[in-house]
Amino acid sequence: MSKELHTIRTGFWWTGVSGFVFGISDRIFAVLSWPSAQTLALLFVSSLFFVFFLFLKPLNPRLSD
Repeated sequence: MSKELHTIRTGFWWTGVSGFVFGISDRIFAVLSWPSAQTLALLFVSSLFFVFFLFLKPLNPRLSD
């Protein structure tokens, strides 16, 4: 598989995962009656992306340049 196609597929996959996690965490924070549930969910998803690109990307040789 070419690197461009792999990058596109990885991008679509992470978009789907982040949307799913955002929806689930938004509902969890809303059930807990926290006033800014969407903000907390967005920060949660952003922190997951940060952890992925900071720690996991160097471990996978297919994702590193």
